[in-house]
Formats: sequence, C-alpha cells, structure tokens
Amino acid sequence: MPKRKKHNMSQASLDNLRPGEYKFTKEDSAKGGRVSQQRRSAQAAAQRLLGMKLTPKQIKQYELMGQKYDGDETGIDILMAGQIRAAIDGSEKCARLILEYAGEKVSRGESTDLLDLLEIIRQSTKRDDEDDTES
Repeated sequence: MPKRKKHNMSQASLDNLRPGEYKFTKEDSAKGGRVSQQRRSAQAAAQRLLGMKLTPKQIKQYELMGQKYDGDETGIDILMAGQIRAAIDGSEKCARLILEYAGEKVSRGESTDLLDLLEIIRQSTKRDDEDDTES
C-alpha cells in the first residue's frame, strides 16, 4: 500500500471541510445556467453594437475628435477615438488602456507618468504611419 502524504493544514482548516454535505439542487444549477446565458447575451449585444455603422450624429462627433470619416467606421472606432482624446486630455487610465489594446507592455507597478504614456502612444502612431506609407 502506498504511503499517504501528510497535509500541512491546521486542524481548524480540516474541521471546516465537510465533504458531500451540500448538494447542488436543480434550482442552483438552473440559476448558474441563466447567469451564464445572460452574460453571453450581453457580450453578443455589445459585439453587435460595436460593429454597427456610425449614425450621422456619431459621424459628426467622430470628426469633431479630429478623425477623418471614410465610411467604414463602426462603434469601436468612435469608442477608441474617445479613449485617445481622453488620454490626450490627461486620463492616465485611458492612456494605459490604449497601450494595452495596442499590445504595449506597461505594468502598473512602473512609475510611468502620463507624459511617458502619451510619448509611447505618439511613437506607436508614428511607426504605424511609416508602415502605411511603405506599403
């Protein structure tokens, strides 16, 4: 017979273990299923809304943010333009989000201030513009 491993758990922790005492009821299982379905439904709605073409009012807002509208923009484009505008106006949170979306690694533990974040965004945009002109 194999030797049993000793667990390094305190007696109080072992006393709290109650194997098999609580069984999920059909109601518990159904509730979990409803919550999962609601979350999937909300995600699908968000995806649908972000993928919709801009309305005339949104197009005006998009252009007021300094963006050029060329007909292919969707909800995600105006959302990102708003995030960029907020970052430029001083929102460190928005700047970090944009960098995260762009794939730049900026950990929260670093002492990176907003000006550094905006410089990273500016350099990223400059590289993208250079890549576009080379294509």
